[in-house]
Amino acid sequence: MSDKDVPSEADPLEGVLNAVVRLVADVRRRQAAITQEHGVTMLQSQAIHALRQQGPLNITQLAQALHLNQSTVSSLADRMERDGLVRRVQSSQDRRSVKLRLTEKSDDIAVQLPVSPLGFFRDLLAQALSAEEQATLARLLQKISKRIYERFGEIDAARAKAAQKHKAG
Repeated sequence: MSDKDVPSEADPLEGVLNAVVRLVADVRRRQAAITQEHGVTMLQSQAIHALRQQGPLNITQLAQALHLNQSTVSSLADRMERDGLVRRVQSSQDRRSVKLRLTEKSDDIAVQLPVSPLGFFRDLLAQALSAEEQATLARLLQKISKRIYERFGEIDAARAKAAQKHKAG
């Protein structure tokens, strides 16, 4: 660990922010380089991992697994189908139900790709933190998450008020 990795005692919050930003950027950069070697995007890699772990999924299920909205995943599925990574399969029980299934090409890619980013972080946290530390981190992140969504609400309310003022004036 270098000196730049150690939070400044004068400003520990700055150290936390720098560490989080650096970790996310480093993992994304590494994941992007690895997926690019195999001719897929990071998002396609995540979708391949989700489908490989959970089996065929419809767009709604895949969107939930990837924590994305359905329109984003629908476009992703279109590109993946075009690239021969998935195929759409109609359910034999409900013809309206269509699921995405990995192709042989994506199965071959999945074997070569490392674990998904979530799997990577899960393994890393399990190795780096005790169960007690994991529980503490979970509580802290829930506290942060709650405040983030409160702040989003405040921002949205201010934007709505400004839009209403602009419309009236």
